[in-house]
Amino acid sequence: MKRSLLVVVFCLFANLFLFEISNANSLSKVKTVCGNILADTTKNTIVVKGVVQDADTHRRVPFSKISVTYRDTLVCYVSADKNGEYEVSIQKEFTLVDFMATNIGYDPHILKNISISKNKNIVVDIDIRLVEEKNQKLQVKTKASK
Repeated sequence: MKRSLLVVVFCLFANLFLFEISNANSLSKVKTVCGNILADTTKNTIVVKGVVQDADTHRRVPFSKISVTYRDTLVCYVSADKNGEYEVSIQKEFTLVDFMATNIGYDPHILKNISISKNKNIVVDIDIRLVEEKNQKLQVKTKASK
């Protein structure tokens, strides 16, 4: 995503520069090169979309953090939006990845070995559970005085 944004900004500046030169032939070449770079970045990635929701109430959990790992190495890290929805682009070279969703007050949940294939629209919904409070009541025993 960042790479695509940088390419777009670069292309805009290149177009402005070439526009001043008034060389239409060069301008079309820059547009073609920029288009090819953008196509290559999207061609080599798989887009995964999903929703993070509470496992018990099925309510969406906004602003959850989703990390994607490949062989214990972080590949992507994104935040869900206010509706608990997220979208992440993953390089095609990572065939089996793990998804982990976290949020304050919830236990982290890991989905292991999610297969990423090149010709699918992939949806990975993640259910997370509230942390169980382990409040142990303190029992105080007093001795009655005689």
